[in-house]
Amino acid sequence: MNKLFYILLFLLSTLNLFSQSKDSIQNGYIIAVGGGNDDAALNKFLQIIKDTSNTIIIVPTACYDEYIYSKNNCSTYYINYFKNKGFKNIEVLHTRSRDTANSSTFIKPLKRAKGVWFTGGRQPLLADSYLNTSFHNELKSILSKGGVVGGTSAGATIMGSFLVRGQLENNTIMIGDHTEGFGFLKNTTIDQHILVRNRQFDMFEVLKKNPKLLGIGIDENTTIVVHNNLMEVLEGSYVAIYDGTLWDRNHYGSKSLSKKSKQFYFLKPFDQYDIVERKVLTHLNKNPIELNKKELEKFIGTYRMDNDTVIINVLEAKLIINKKELYPLTEFEFYNSENEKRYLFTTDRNGDIDGLKILIDKKYFFKKLN
Repeated sequence: MNKLFYILLFLLSTLNLFSQSKDSIQNGYIIAVGGGNDDAALNKFLQIIKDTSNTIIIVPTACYDEYIYSKNNCSTYYINYFKNKGFKNIEVLHTRSRDTANSSTFIKPLKRAKGVWFTGGRQPLLADSYLNTSFHNELKSILSKGGVVGGTSAGATIMGSFLVRGQLENNTIMIGDHTEGFGFLKNTTIDQHILVRNRQFDMFEVLKKNPKLLGIGIDENTTIVVHNNLMEVLEGSYVAIYDGTLWDRNHYGSKSLSKKSKQFYFLKPFDQYDIVERKVLTHLNKNPIELNKKELEKFIGTYRMDNDTVIINVLEAKLIINKKELYPLTEFEFYNSENEKRYLFTTDRNGDIDGLKILIDKKYFFKKLN
């Protein structure tokens, strides 16, 4: 086999193991944050956009008017954040008029955008302005071209097909007078702030009347990224999954629950989930492929092969990893099931590998590459 490196690789663009939803968006990325700190989400958002010349759209419409038009408004933080990362083409789009949302002038910036970010606030305000308008259709177009649409809190909930907490005057009512979301994640409903606000059992009210929905509850400071129907949890707290099963982390298996059951399970950072097949993904249900030296270079930079090990040079340190136990989870992230460590390669603005994070017991250790 001439020193071929056997690993499990998460290449979703070519993987045909999972049945695909006819209406699902395959090419784009959905990012949803449960509120609170969204730095991890924004870093991922910009990593997908890549080129600093690409246009970013910020949509603050979920905010009430007094926060949209104030000096330090809903958009200010995000404008400054993106500018500090080197992005120059940043625009804010907001309207309360559906006629405006349908106008060619208003949606023109969306046609050149690679990413759209929705602030938090109240999700019914987003539905009132944009649902089933030309604006909504342009978001679909961005996703179909491989772009990214993301948001926090209300901006996360609107991504699902069923809109929870859709009563404008009261965010404790799960099934309100607005029940339709943008539908980027089909047959799915998304709640946020679930643990911080003790909301983890609220989802069952919705699922009782809509049992075919997949319920996703995202805690604060926690992000999910969905691409090609595969969802990954970024660093943060937990994501609750309501899919009619109970997954056993210790044995990598799940059991079906009764229709009256009010049980769910949590995904933690770096867990992955197939939202069409509705199952947790582990290294046990990914297919092995072979990587040669040329293919491996784009993932880990400086390295050499030595019999059955890969030696990665990181400054003065050397990581010696048994090739049989090393699995890529994403394009730049590897998992070693033997020592349960994660190796996450970071990139600069040009997409070149510039550093390595090692996750051990939920703590990152960072080394800068030569």
